[in-house]
Amino acid sequence: MRHVRTAELTPRESEVIALVAAGLSSCSIAAELGVSPSTVHAHVRAVMVKLGASTRGHAVVLAASTATGVPHRGLRCGQRRLLLELASGKTVSAAARSLLISRRTAHRWLEQTRRIIGADSNVQALIQIHAASHSVAQIDDVGFPRAT
Repeated sequence: MRHVRTAELTPRESEVIALVAAGLSSCSIAAELGVSPSTVHAHVRAVMVKLGASTRGHAVVLAASTATGVPHRGLRCGQRRLLLELASGKTVSAAARSLLISRRTAHRWLEQTRRIIGADSNVQALIQIHAASHSVAQIDDVGFPRAT
C-alpha cells in the first residue's frame, strides 16, 4: 500500500472522507453539509484520485492515520484476509475470487466481522481494522501466503 499524503486533500475533501469513514451514505453526508449528493460524489471521486484508491473503502483506509485499538482476537484468519483484500482496494466480488470463496461467503464474513468489532458498515470495519495498532497482514496466524 502506498504512503498517503493526506495534506493533498482540501479541507472539504477531508471532511467528506471523515464522514464516509463514519459510515454515512452520500445522501446523509449531503444533508449534513448542505450540499447535493452529486457534490459529495465529486468530493469522494477527487479523494479517490488523489489517494490512488479504487473504492470508497480503500480511500478511507488510505486516509486513516490514527490508531483505534480494535480487537482482532475474535476474527478468523479468513475474515482478516478478506479485510486485507478489501483494504487493498478490491471489491467484495474481486476479493472473494482472490480468496476462492463465494460472494455470499464473503458478505457473511463481513457481516460477522462488523458484529465482532462493533462497526455499522464495511467502511467502518476497514478503517477500524486498518488503524488498529497491528496491521491485518501481520496477524495471519494460519500460515497462508500474505496478500500484497
